[in-house]
Amino acid sequence: MLVKLRREYAQLVTSGAQLLLLLVGFKLDTRTGWLGCLAAMAALSILAWLSALKRLRALRDTPTSKVASAAQGYVELDGLGMPLGATPLLSKLHALPCLWYRYKIEQRSSKNKWRTIDSGESKDCFMLRDDSGTCVVDPEHAEIITRHCEKWHKDGYRYTNGV
Repeated sequence: MLVKLRREYAQLVTSGAQLLLLLVGFKLDTRTGWLGCLAAMAALSILAWLSALKRLRALRDTPTSKVASAAQGYVELDGLGMPLGATPLLSKLHALPCLWYRYKIEQRSSKNKWRTIDSGESKDCFMLRDDSGTCVVDPEHAEIITRHCEKWHKDGYRYTNGV
């Protein structure tokens, strides 16, 4: 959750700064003022892109570890997931048993744009086992990247499961 909050906070700051620069451009309303604001917006966009590229490279350069020899910090694990408790976790949109889920519900507006109505992800811990051992995964302190993503439309709503 902390990683997600940090990423969303950075996106909010970047978007807010670009909006502020746009407002400054309107306020100045001169050619030089607009060029300066647009140049600052371009520089800010390049910095945000470089930050995202750095994160992507860190992810790609992280080797997959075994549970028994996993280092503390940023680590990639691969194994068989198992529920932690006796009560199964049910996914929000399908009510099917799972170990973890993320979902988003959007509604189509009158201008043919999508507005997020509800979104979230599960907070229940689960276990991960490989041939070297077992560990508990706390999704609130992990960034889970999944290959499975479903999208469907129904009655003016768009549902996304496993983003």
